Amino acid sequence: MAGGSKRNLMAVMRMVGGICLLGQIAGGQSRPASLPVQAEIVSIVSVDLVAAKAGPQSAKACLGGSRLLAAITAAPGGAAAWELRCGKVVLGRGQARLDGLGRGQASATLPDVLARAEAAMSIVSAGRQASRQIDILPAAMLRDVRATLAGMKLGVMDPRGLIQAAMKAQDLAFTDLRPQLENDYFRGGIVILAGFDDANMLADVCNRMAGRVRQGMALVVLYPPAGWQAMGVRRTELPPPAATAEVHLAKNLCSTVRESDLRQVELSCALAADPNAETLVWFETRGRAKGGGPAAKHPLAVARSLDEGVVLALTMPQLTDCYSDPVGRCMLSEIVMWILKRSQRPKEQR
Repeated sequence: MAGGSKRNLMAVMRMVGGICLLGQIAGGQSRPASLPVQAEIVSIVSVDLVAAKAGPQSAKACLGGSRLLAAITAAPGGAAAWELRCGKVVLGRGQARLDGLGRGQASATLPDVLARAEAAMSIVSAGRQASRQIDILPAAMLRDVRATLAGMKLGVMDPRGLIQAAMKAQDLAFTDLRPQLENDYFRGGIVILAGFDDANMLADVCNRMAGRVRQGMALVVLYPPAGWQAMGVRRTELPPPAATAEVHLAKNLCSTVRESDLRQVELSCALAADPNAETLVWFETRGRAKGGGPAAKHPLAVARSLDEGVVLALTMPQLTDCYSDPVGRCMLSEIVMWILKRSQRPKEQR
């Protein structure tokens, strides 16, 4: 008798829990999900005053509002004076103590910016001077389209929680699609998939959404694993060794991210799609035959229309972390903006 009462109580609890979950789905709310707490974003730059003829270093991209940490190398002992300046505005200055090996550090909080800004970290010690250019990127590029995205409804599935953290950092409303019911019933305008290690699992999730894409959804797949293919797009592997290359961006794709931001990483994979797909980001390699041969174009981001909707796949390494990587976060925002602009085009131009 007692066992039967206990079973009945458990059944009632399960039923109530199911009703609550379905009520959240009907109301357009996501079920609370435990996400890892994201650490403070810190950008580290090195400034060396000892190297006699060190070549110029490339600019360091940093997110606005994050902490900048400068690792200083100078003559042992004493101190180094530092200043962080953006045009005529001094963002911070101070003295850094140097240890017996001439190492020290300076720290400053970067300002929140609405558009890309250039700053410089200057160090002076024992008659030597060096500086490093800092490019400050907006941490919340999508702040002006929050209402539009809320109306379209944004869905996110990332088991690492990084895309969710990037959306929260921009104060964007979104639905976490990790619960299976949310995944199957979500009917929003944009879905972002990231953080998958299993190609077949990712392909299954994509194929489950194929019907909704055909009805008008935009499906974004970030850095899919090796072997992935779905809806006419697949990842391809590049022959070793991986190398850096000059990356090209389609005209009018980006307002903040520059081609130079995408050059300092190794590229080991690309994408392939049918001829009707639009290539948004790519790099080129020349043949190994004598004379170099014709250049081969390797897409890193493609958009393939599927009836009323579109599927986008991107393999730039910066997109593996769209939370703390400044270029990755801004590139994701650029893609979302591209989708919004596409939705405003006449049907025949999509």
